[in-house]
Amino acid sequence: MRCAALFALLSTVAISQEAARDRGFGRVTDKDGKPWVGAEVHLMHRPHASIADPKFGDTLLLKTDAKGQFKAQLLVGAAYSAWAIGPVEADGSYRITALKTDAVLRSPILLKEGNRQYVRKVRPVLHESWNGHEPLRWRASIEGNQRIGLGQWLIADADGILTLPRWPGRYQFLQAWANDWLAYRLGFTTSETFAKQYGLTLGSKSAKPTDKNVRAQLQAVHELAIPPRRVRDLELTDEKTGAPIADARILIETMPFDLQAHRSSDQGIVHAVYAHDVEVVKRVPFRWLILPPANAEFSLNPTSYKSDDPPVMARQLPDGRTLDGRLLLAGEPVASVPLMLDGSIGSGNGGSWFGVDPRVIPTDPNGTFHVRGRTERYPFRLIAALSPTMRKTLSRDKDWPVAPLAVLHWESSKLPAKLGDIHLESLRGIDVQVTQPDGSPTGSIPVLLTRVGLGSDAPSDPVRVYTDRRGHVRVLAPSSDSVLVHAVTEHGAAWQRLDANSDTVDLRIDPNHVAKIQVVDQQGKPIAGGSLGIVTIDSWGEGDKDLITSMGRMCMVHAFSRMRCRLDANGIGTLIVPILNASLDLSVDAKGVNARDHLRWQKAVDEPVTIVVERTNAK
Repeated sequence: MRCAALFALLSTVAISQEAARDRGFGRVTDKDGKPWVGAEVHLMHRPHASIADPKFGDTLLLKTDAKGQFKAQLLVGAAYSAWAIGPVEADGSYRITALKTDAVLRSPILLKEGNRQYVRKVRPVLHESWNGHEPLRWRASIEGNQRIGLGQWLIADADGILTLPRWPGRYQFLQAWANDWLAYRLGFTTSETFAKQYGLTLGSKSAKPTDKNVRAQLQAVHELAIPPRRVRDLELTDEKTGAPIADARILIETMPFDLQAHRSSDQGIVHAVYAHDVEVVKRVPFRWLILPPANAEFSLNPTSYKSDDPPVMARQLPDGRTLDGRLLLAGEPVASVPLMLDGSIGSGNGGSWFGVDPRVIPTDPNGTFHVRGRTERYPFRLIAALSPTMRKTLSRDKDWPVAPLAVLHWESSKLPAKLGDIHLESLRGIDVQVTQPDGSPTGSIPVLLTRVGLGSDAPSDPVRVYTDRRGHVRVLAPSSDSVLVHAVTEHGAAWQRLDANSDTVDLRIDPNHVAKIQVVDQQGKPIAGGSLGIVTIDSWGEGDKDLITSMGRMCMVHAFSRMRCRLDANGIGTLIVPILNASLDLSVDAKGVNARDHLRWQKAVDEPVTIVVERTNAK
């Protein structure tokens, strides 16, 4: 999860070229497969959900014609998120398609109408403890999607009612902000199917609606009781001198875990304002990440607390280190380029795991950057988001579009504190070609890259880019590194290790990675309607340990969406196994079944491989 922040990004590099565009097209159909005429089509490109500045992305709004078709000029080498929507009807519902997150130019963008959604209306009712304190502001957001990251501030009408936006997805979140503090958050379902399954709000204790009243409840104004106002103080001091630490940035993970930035006072005090049930906080801790102030060498400090901790919590910050460098393009400094840090920051007091470093750090007017607070224990990867015009400048030919994310450095524990000048045009360009099993090019394929040999504490999330319609993509990365490249499609998978002297990768998808598995009980009866998934890959055979570690780390992240499936009426499901000759730890979750099994996978076979699980409930 990353800190959702908007940067006023104004580049100092004078680039006269227009961003390269080419023809994109698609078609929208209704539930019956017929053309959806007049549908409002949204196309959005962002290199990452944290980057909201329009200079680094693209947003288009179109209408379908009499055949349900649309055309657009899309950025070359960019993957778009796409969805279509209809007007709000008299009952408060609207037609909408499922979200497509890998649309590229010159490949058909096919959108089909999904479940009808409803405009959710909410009237917040504040607890009396909020009287006389800061007023709450309201914001809607979509979370959990690395390609969209939508957010919008809301204004209540004369009756105090908030109307949530019409966005794709089965639910969206309403946030309550006390000044700069995210004090409360709750998810609201938008479709009848999802509301009956999970309730009108996510995580609430209210009864789920029935088939008879679910539509009426989705149409009605939801009376939202905001819990009492609470305050928790954090006192920050220097571990060596005991002096208070002012102007330290604090990222707060409020229940259920959102990241926001705040600063300590001159006395080193942070006042956290939140609204959550005390019983909830007793069971699950709040988690904070303390970032060092400017010109200070303190390390990142993950910490957590529960409701029975003292009102004022003291934290001493140990020494850390700062990584400095400067970003240049065509010999000129590049200002306001967002830099992202992919890498773990470990756990805090009590073993509370915080996950990845959520910061986005822009270069200053001189192109310089300062990454503060990192420790040698947890390596990280430094990635720059490239604007379309920057990618145009860096592209050597139109057949190999430059990816919107460039790796500036793969860090190891021995990395020097100063990276010096990084010339974007001098980075190594890795040209990737992905083809189908028959050798034909395939577009919109996610390709992941990671450096080989960083060890188990290296970033677990590889760099993800997408191929264009020809199956091409160029990724900028440091020289002299051995890189692992991996691609997964519904037809199989492929991977290759690229040494420092090679710059071209040709990945042909291997269908042997397609595993068709049938799940039956001890009587041989199929387990229908449940889910089958790969939990872990226990062993990867013999060979280069660095390569095996990197492969395991990459595959579990990259192929996650392909490593789960639904079982059909015959208990058969199809998974994509990221690597051959591996021992798979499988999980089966269905009515009356919650089982694990192991399967050694070597290559695809004509008939489904059968695994036998035990039913825990005879009914």
